[in-house]
Amino acid sequence: MEIFIEFLSDDLILIVIDGEFTIAETNVFDTLVLPVFERSENNIVIDMANLSFIDSFGIGKLFSMLNMAKLKGKQLYLMNISDEIHKLFDTVKLLRYYSVIEPSELDSKFGIKRS
Repeated sequence: MEIFIEFLSDDLILIVIDGEFTIAETNVFDTLVLPVFERSENNIVIDMANLSFIDSFGIGKLFSMLNMAKLKGKQLYLMNISDEIHKLFDTVKLLRYYSVIEPSELDSKFGIKRS
């Protein structure tokens, strides 16, 4: 798994997750992402375009971030969800908890233009 973090604006952080997000990668996620998120008062967009697989531990980490965002009064958005992962999230009824955003919506919601 590779993780890229980009501050897109004063109110938005983009986290790109590439590869597999499994129990084996949760320590990498905790080391790279959680400190940024815990110190930040920003909304978060998680770009899942290149996320090839996620297991229950990865889902648990995302759900934990969602709860932390809500406690801060912020939003956590999922973006570019593959059909396979979308189906998984839908099957286990997780999509009702997350806000899903399209790349084209970044401009209207946050004034961010991305290709």
